[in-house]
Amino acid sequence: MKLKKLFIPTLLFLFLIPTLAFALNFEVGEEILSSETINDDYYGAGGTIQMDSDVNGDLILGGGRIMVDAVISQDLMLGGGEIRVKGEVRDDARVAGGNIMINALIKDDLIVAGGNIELGENGFVGSDMTVAGGNVVINGQINGSLQGTAGNLYINNVINGDVSLISVEELTFGPQGKVMGNLLYRSSAPSKTANEDTVLGVIDYKPTEFTVSNQDFRTIASGVIAGLSVFSFLSLLLAGLIILVLFRFYMPNAVQTVYQKPMASVGIGFLVLILMPIAAVLFLITGIGWIFFFILLALWLIALFFAKLIAALMIGMKLVRLTDKSGFLRVYGSFALGALIYVLLTLIPIVGWIIKFALILMGLGGMALYETGLFKDLRKKKLV
Repeated sequence: MKLKKLFIPTLLFLFLIPTLAFALNFEVGEEILSSETINDDYYGAGGTIQMDSDVNGDLILGGGRIMVDAVISQDLMLGGGEIRVKGEVRDDARVAGGNIMINALIKDDLIVAGGNIELGENGFVGSDMTVAGGNVVINGQINGSLQGTAGNLYINNVINGDVSLISVEELTFGPQGKVMGNLLYRSSAPSKTANEDTVLGVIDYKPTEFTVSNQDFRTIASGVIAGLSVFSFLSLLLAGLIILVLFRFYMPNAVQTVYQKPMASVGIGFLVLILMPIAAVLFLITGIGWIFFFILLALWLIALFFAKLIAALMIGMKLVRLTDKSGFLRVYGSFALGALIYVLLTLIPIVGWIIKFALILMGLGGMALYETGLFKDLRKKKLV
């Protein structure tokens, strides 16, 4: 009993270490509006975030809908459903979301992943851009190179460096599109608009489509993927069984927290995802101790593991209704169904990765929010 009392507040404290250590300007809410200059790093998480404040430091936000129109003196990190960025970022920008529009001046690198991504006409990347997305539109200029993968890629401005695409379904150049360096891409068919008029360097195209003569290879690849998927599903089932036995009410309650505050869960989850490893590294390099580094890193990995289980139960509880009186077999049956759907979703190219990422963020955020509320209740009852 004593261990159970100590578990939740201890885990909560470790979740909050990154926030307490680094987030001198930290805000959480369903709706956040900021318009005054911030002379430090800023961290925010919420349903809707409107950031019009210039930030003299890093800006890190997570939420459902994020709009930034400001000057960021250092790095920008965003994660959310819909993201729009204007203004200026004087260092690197890292953005992940569903629908992303960037119309900002980014002086260094841009790393972006999402379903629909657009670098607008007023967007400019001072160095390299790395992209992973479904539909990607480049209407802004890239001073360096472009690399990554996309379903459909449309280039309608100047890219001063090389373009290297691991995989692209359809590559199209607009009237203003031009690559000053080399073009290397893998696609099922060559682009009709990639030629000497749009690419000044060497064009290196190689097909990615399998032919009938490669049937054996396709069979082996399918078998490997299926085998890995089955192993992943069985691993989830076993892990879920153990965790649900040990924490019978914790998991469903964390899921209910996500249902009640989905956008806040995404935002908090994004902060937990990035801040815990940062805290671990800073403990190491500041000389506080390698022990704290390994403890935080281990707890971060455990949190990700729990988030995956919560994500599976989150799906299952949408299909199999549970109540406080539901027996263990019903709860585990709900989890098993959710685990199967979760594994199948991860097999979907690009979109599956985005869905998995969102579910993991919800799981992390749901744990943090639930533990925060639980810790407050325990304090009121003077149990901790």
